[in-house]
Amino acid sequence: MHPIDVTITACRRPALIARTLESFSKHFFSVVPPGTAYVNIDPLWGDELAGAGVEALCKEYFEHVVVRQPNTPSFGAAVKWLWAQPRTEWFLHLEDDWVMKRPISEKRIQELIGRPSLGQIRLVAGEHPLRRPFKARRVAFTTSPSLVRRPYAIIASNHMNPDLDPEKQYSRKINKAGINELSRYELLFYSSRWTFPLLIDIGRDWRERRAIRKELTADGKSVWTS
Repeated sequence: MHPIDVTITACRRPALIARTLESFSKHFFSVVPPGTAYVNIDPLWGDELAGAGVEALCKEYFEHVVVRQPNTPSFGAAVKWLWAQPRTEWFLHLEDDWVMKRPISEKRIQELIGRPSLGQIRLVAGEHPLRRPFKARRVAFTTSPSLVRRPYAIIASNHMNPDLDPEKQYSRKINKAGINELSRYELLFYSSRWTFPLLIDIGRDWRERRAIRKELTADGKSVWTS
């Protein structure tokens, strides 16, 4: 396959992203080679040295890396910037706290990205039950690890309010203009006849051990509390 670009939302947690990059290098990039990696490192949960460690790890795994390190953390602003950057028709979007457990199929990926109706292909995580392939003709926007079609990403980025949670502003019908534009596309869970979990969320355990929780305010903003 031709290389595809990569986008990564990260915080200052080098130990977590090291596990994420190692697993995707083994199970994904050995099948689909990476192009340019665009990485947003928010100044959260670590010092500047930890942030530099995250950047250094990314440069170990990707030949071409573009890094954004804002002065204040904002997940919405990170996704908005990242999804406007890729130049390949499809790109892989990652968060820094997921481990990939088994390889993908190059044949299956090539078949899926050839479908013009698809906007996103979500890699199935451990919390999803065993199921048949699932396709939705609706806004099923996600920032979990997934393959994203560039025109879909541009629409989402252009309409995204950087001050709001990226997923919630679409799923809760706050961002009506974006919803209307994205509704022409479908989302599909990556699968064969049956869907087995590909990913394990290692960030949840990390947060629970530190009593960190994500709370959604009435106006659609996400706030981390501890």
